[in-house]
Amino acid sequence: MVSGDYAVLTLINGQPIDFGVTAAICTGSLLAAGLIAYAGRRRRKAMAQGRAAVWKRRDRQAAAADQQCALCGTARQKSSESPRFVDRQTARLCAACAPALN
Repeated sequence: MVSGDYAVLTLINGQPIDFGVTAAICTGSLLAAGLIAYAGRRRRKAMAQGRAAVWKRRDRQAAAADQQCALCGTARQKSSESPRFVDRQTARLCAACAPALN
């Protein structure tokens, strides 16, 4: 805001032509600063949306992987609530692969 201060001083000293020039410079620098700030906000918003999309896609992929058979990749059985390890492992497999462990 140095040009703004200078514009006020030139107006006080009775130099209206210099005031107009410095006021125009001050206005231009203010508009440039506003445009830079606006572009920065848009860039940060776009980056945040991009990051959110990546995390959403990773969450979907993790959820889909959790619902697939560990051996063949097809849809698996429902999760078992049994405390036994063998029961929980067979529940992670599809109906075709589960008998292979037994």
